[in-house]
Amino acid sequence: MTPIEKNVIVVDEQGNELHRTYAKRAKGLVKKGRAHFVADNTICLASTSGLHEEEEHMKTDLTIREIFTQMTQLQQQLASNEMSMDHLRHSLDSALCYEVDEIAEIVENVCSVFTNRERTLQNLLRMYEQMYADLKNE
Repeated sequence: MTPIEKNVIVVDEQGNELHRTYAKRAKGLVKKGRAHFVADNTICLASTSGLHEEEEHMKTDLTIREIFTQMTQLQQQLASNEMSMDHLRHSLDSALCYEVDEIAEIVENVCSVFTNRERTLQNLLRMYEQMYADLKNE
C-alpha cells in the first residue's frame, strides 16, 4: 500500500510557503472558505483579519430592541410550556387507571422533556437579560 503524500503546497496571502498538506484536506479548506486554489497543487489560506471584522460586526448587530424581542418571545414560550405541561399532566392523569405502569413511564418521560425544554428556555432568557443589561450600560 502506497502512503498518501502531502502534495499540495499551502501559502499565505503574501505567497510565502507555509507547509504542504493532503489533497483532501486542501479541498476541505477551500470548501469551508478558509483557502482558495491559486494553482493545481497550491492553496492560499484566507486572511484571519476578515474573521475578526465579521465577529465585531456580529457583536454590534443585535440591538437592545432585538434582544428585548427575543426575551419576550422566550417568556411567552415558557408560559406556553407551563400551560402545555399542566394540560398534559391532567390528560394523562385521567388515563392512569387503565395501564398504570406504562402510562406512568410515559408521563415521566414527557414531563422530563418539558422540564428540560423549560430549563433551556430559562438559560436563554438569562443570557438575553445579560446581553440587554450590557448593551443598556454602554
